[in-house]
Amino acid sequence: MKQKKFGFTLAEVLITLGIIGVVAAITIPNLMTEIKAKKLKTQFTKSYSVVQQAIRLMEADDVSTDFRTYTNATRHRTLAKYMTNVTICSDNTSGNTVKTPAGCHSFYSGDEYKFLNRNGRIGDGIYNDGQLLLPDGALVFFDDCPISEGWQGCMIMIDINGLAKPNRLGYDFFAFEAQEGKLYPMGGLTTSYRFHDDCNLNRPNQSGWTCTQKAVSDNDYFKKVVKRIK
Repeated sequence: MKQKKFGFTLAEVLITLGIIGVVAAITIPNLMTEIKAKKLKTQFTKSYSVVQQAIRLMEADDVSTDFRTYTNATRHRTLAKYMTNVTICSDNTSGNTVKTPAGCHSFYSGDEYKFLNRNGRIGDGIYNDGQLLLPDGALVFFDDCPISEGWQGCMIMIDINGLAKPNRLGYDFFAFEAQEGKLYPMGGLTTSYRFHDDCNLNRPNQSGWTCTQKAVSDNDYFKKVVKRIK
């Protein structure tokens, strides 16, 4: 009596491999999106917290938190005193000639940040009035915000993953506004851009300024933006 042999035929193996391939094609991209989104959200939350905490420490030390009253040379340097292991990258006191230590953004090099929909670049002049490099590589930028221009506070930009790409507003580059000892996400009800609704990839130009508020209020924001921006 012949012993029966159990096993898979070649056809069955190929079918099984095909099924595995289909499942992998569906699940792996979703998994990668989840990983990227989680990393970006963690970086965003950490950077926001570090800058907010430094401003609170300034206030507790009876140091003015009205950044509109500071000069370009003192604004970021004052905040840096209340941070740990921070590098002062540059200021705009010498015109366009600025120092660029390793890890810092190089101004006027042609490598400007882009809007959310990639329709145009954000001019360096908007965020070149002071730059700080945090220990994890995140970058904090300051804008000149004179009271005479009617700003309610002072705009602070944060690149949550430093020199890593894509360097796009609303993806890894976010706008905040410092007011009265607090750091508000741009687009919030107390900010200068509260009436703007430009966190939209379909906006023809300058999209992304108010995405900071959505990144704070929408728990799935980073998942959505990672899916749409490849």
